[in-house]
Amino acid sequence: MTNEEFQKFMIDNMVTKTDLEEIKQSMATKADIEEIRQSLTRIENEHGDKLESLYDAREVSIDQNERIAQSLVRIESNLERLSLKVTSHDATLKRAK
Repeated sequence: MTNEEFQKFMIDNMVTKTDLEEIKQSMATKADIEEIRQSLTRIENEHGDKLESLYDAREVSIDQNERIAQSLVRIESNLERLSLKVTSHDATLKRAK
């Protein structure tokens, strides 16, 4: 590489003071990073609380569904018993006629 080629290379690839200032201005400061960290912690806590509430609501729904299913089984059993009684009474009434 000749001296002229080297100088051209250095000029083409040289970072100017203005470039450095622009880079420096676009960089986050320690205060910015701390603010982001605090925001992230707050968001994580809020979402954790919301997820816990959703989980609790899901547990309540599961319990309600189980109670409803048990009630349905009881109702079906009672209905079956009443159906047998009605059939028996119908047979008795037909014999009585």
